[in-house]
Amino acid sequence: MVEILVRAIITGLVCLVLMAQAAHAADQRIIVQPIVNSSGDDHLDPLSAGFSDLLVAYLSGYEQLEILYRDDMHRIWQELAQSRSGLQRTDAMRIGALVQANTLIKGGFVKTNGKFQANVHIYDIATTRLQYSLEENGVIENVDTLAASMAQRIANKLLHHSDTTTPVSVDMQPLVNTHFMKGLGYHHSGLYDHAVAEFMQVIDLDPSRADARLWLGKSYAAGGEPDHARIELERFLAEFPDHDDANRAKQDLESLSGT
Repeated sequence: MVEILVRAIITGLVCLVLMAQAAHAADQRIIVQPIVNSSGDDHLDPLSAGFSDLLVAYLSGYEQLEILYRDDMHRIWQELAQSRSGLQRTDAMRIGALVQANTLIKGGFVKTNGKFQANVHIYDIATTRLQYSLEENGVIENVDTLAASMAQRIANKLLHHSDTTTPVSVDMQPLVNTHFMKGLGYHHSGLYDHAVAEFMQVIDLDPSRADARLWLGKSYAAGGEPDHARIELERFLAEFPDHDDANRAKQDLESLSGT
């Protein structure tokens, strides 16, 4: 099984290398390992993908930095993580070298007494040496701002700027992710009306966001509005019947049956 997975990964990496050869020149080529939920709270797992996406989106706004094929890299991380107890640093370094990256970024986050704390570690791939460790702290509702600040600090370190590095404009996806992250933050803070408003913003901007539809239903349910929750969860199942969280949504609907 492992051999099959390795062959599949190598095949994907060959494609990535060919793409890398055609990529534009940049001061730094970076791969970002998904930021790990180290809080021990499974309910915060969505923040792992969300914070990682935000960090990558903000880093992509710096024209001197090139984020290497983040969707493909994220898939590779997931495959490796599912096949083992976890992604080893040697795996990350080997992949980084193959795709001609300079820098690997990995990290995690915790939530303590309502505070969100994210840590990232920046490695030089050629030497495997840890170059920098950075930390951001704040309330979970402002996690999008924390991601932007972290990206700016990373860019300043990698580009050797002591002052503020100005990013170029980025696409709409960070805005969508920002609303989603705020929604999660409000939900986990018990501010369900605020969460509903944020998830509705996500759906207005990107109707294909299944996760926003699911969490909209969950926020309605947690906020004591079971009728609205049923509507959103049933719509989620109708529009995304094969989603990984379909069974989870069915369980949520069943829990609402007595309300």
